[in-house]
Amino acid sequence: MLALHFWAGLSFIRASSAAYDEPVHLASGYAGLATGSHFLNVLDHPPLAETAAALPLLALGPDIFPGALKAAAQAPYHRGLFAYADLFLNRNKVPAEKLLNAARYFSLALWSLLGAAAVFFLARELHSPAAGLLAAAALLLNPAVISNNALAGTDAAPSVFYAWTALFGLLAAGAKRGRLYAALAGAAAGCAMASKFSMFIAGPLVPALWLAGWLAGGRKEPRELLLRVLLFAGAAFMALAAAYNFEPAPYWDGLAASLGKLSAGRASFAAGVYPQNGAWWYFPFVLAVKTPLLLLAAYAAGAVYCARNFSLKWAWLAAPLLAYFLPALNSGLLLGIRHILPVIYLLSVLAGAGLAWLAGKKAWRPALAALAALMAFGLARAHPHYLGYFNEPAGGPAAGWRLLADSNLDWGQGVKALARGLESEGSPPVILSYFGTARPENYGVRYFPLATVSNIPLAGGGADVCAMERVLLAVSATNLQGVYYSRRGLFNWLKKEKPAFSAGYSILVYDLTARRGPLEELAGVFDLLALKKEAACLRSRAGGNPTAPLPAGK
Repeated sequence: MLALHFWAGLSFIRASSAAYDEPVHLASGYAGLATGSHFLNVLDHPPLAETAAALPLLALGPDIFPGALKAAAQAPYHRGLFAYADLFLNRNKVPAEKLLNAARYFSLALWSLLGAAAVFFLARELHSPAAGLLAAAALLLNPAVISNNALAGTDAAPSVFYAWTALFGLLAAGAKRGRLYAALAGAAAGCAMASKFSMFIAGPLVPALWLAGWLAGGRKEPRELLLRVLLFAGAAFMALAAAYNFEPAPYWDGLAASLGKLSAGRASFAAGVYPQNGAWWYFPFVLAVKTPLLLLAAYAAGAVYCARNFSLKWAWLAAPLLAYFLPALNSGLLLGIRHILPVIYLLSVLAGAGLAWLAGKKAWRPALAALAALMAFGLARAHPHYLGYFNEPAGGPAAGWRLLADSNLDWGQGVKALARGLESEGSPPVILSYFGTARPENYGVRYFPLATVSNIPLAGGGADVCAMERVLLAVSATNLQGVYYSRRGLFNWLKKEKPAFSAGYSILVYDLTARRGPLEELAGVFDLLALKKEAACLRSRAGGNPTAPLPAGK
């Protein structure tokens, strides 16, 4: 299972350009390693996950651009951050692909091994060694885990440390003298908190579960309980402080800013709805359409098994899972399945128990075999673009853009697939409406930028709309749904058109060369953006009036 996971992850890495936030995480992590101070991205993310991703860059010795780094620290927060990240990744003496993939390979190996081990041992403690192996398989073959473990991001690390926190907390509760496990649980919780601000719940959760066990067990040895709590708290604080180079004060500023963003909300999209301030059904819906049916069945079976055989030890799975998932239902930040990756790690433990239980029943084995075959088919169909995986009832990866957007399938990683698709067409120039921060010109894409959504300026690759032999329009799925546009229906007219091809299920490419109606609609978009010259050229190609006014409703 590890071999399959690594093969799939490496395939995904080779097929993907930089995701939206990856340049920022790399630049921030390496700046922290080089300067000894974590200040570049401190309000959005704690430093541990970014620092870990940047560790292999030490062997490559990229430039840090001290002057630009200082300017970034003094510029408006996100503007300076993304400008510096773009410079660090794309203008460095070390090629961008080498920097990015070194971090990705390391992240894939580190978090996959640590995550599989945590899930295996937790399922073994709760059920059996067989359940441990099945839980590890459920984790490693989950497409959301494959793709996010293979990115230089901040989502895999807290998920791994959260699972280890639950495991060590359980072991400390069960051991007669579990002081070592208590300290290890604290260290894991501190590392989780130092990886993602949402992990602050790990701090109070473990002592609360110990207290519940102590109350249920007759309140014996109160001093031992107090000692374990103190060891836990001390180890958690030391791990968190060490991640900040023993300057942990910025953690509280970042935590406050993060909680403010969770309550403030942000534009999102799911199944035709644009929830601005959260929607309780969003993450259940995301899980339902982006999880293989075998795993959904295993989660359900595990929940039934757990309910039937519930004991205090199962609280070490149920409580961390619910403590993270239930608050997520009220979150205003709905950007993708990656935000509940810690839940998926713990659900994998539940899946291991459920699969072990069902496998012991002969009547269920044919159904499990059929679901396993269907899962293999679904993974093969999505390969190597696992970020765009959707299960069969959802219509598969080709239908994903109709249901979700952003990091659920389109995180800016499709530029390399776009370049390869265009190369098979003779490398023609395109009109590109891109969502992301990768630079298409770095992959040989000649493009005219149209309604791009990016934190860096994308000037285009020398394409002239009026000189194009073919009118090819490439639109990121997030832009196609208008998630971050004030006019969300900007590309609604395009949704009824059939794409010429899909680049990694993330960017849809349309050939509008001889299509009068679509050309006129596209001209209207250019007009709306005050690109009059290009609008006139498109109208001429459509056989219309180059100076015609906008259609009603535009």
